[in-house]
Amino acid sequence: MKMGRALLVLGLLGTAGLIAAAAIGYGMGEFGDARVRAHVLLSLGAALVLMFSHTWIVLYLLATGRVISAVVRERGYEEELLERARRLRLRAIPWLLAALGAVLAAFLTGGAVLSHAAPAAVHHALFYLALALQVGAMVAERRVLAEHERLAAELGRRVRTDAA
Repeated sequence: MKMGRALLVLGLLGTAGLIAAAAIGYGMGEFGDARVRAHVLLSLGAALVLMFSHTWIVLYLLATGRVISAVVRERGYEEELLERARRLRLRAIPWLLAALGAVLAAFLTGGAVLSHAAPAAVHHALFYLALALQVGAMVAERRVLAEHERLAAELGRRVRTDAA
């Protein structure tokens, strides 16, 4: 579960980066202000960290779900274990994808605002949406990864018991 915890830490760092980028953004003057560069670079870094974190958590859940599926089918365990793993994935993945989409939309509209192609209010609204979805995603990730770890541990105990 070390990988899951590391990805959660990355998600927290990315969220902190979003908040710091917003603080810089709201503290900026006109577009010629030197803080624009810091705002854009910090936003880009936070978005990339969140993309990495969320993508890897999705892959982690899918890959460990395949392992659970293989063990359940190979050992003839009850299908309910597969359903539990599937429900866990379905609880997290929509949050992760929604947060990822909102973060990218906020970042891209920031570029549109800088080029005067979109109003700042759109960028601000997307930032707040992204932040809310990111908080929801972090809560879902934490819960799902913890439950997923318990499911894998339970399955591991059963395999060890059957082997003995």
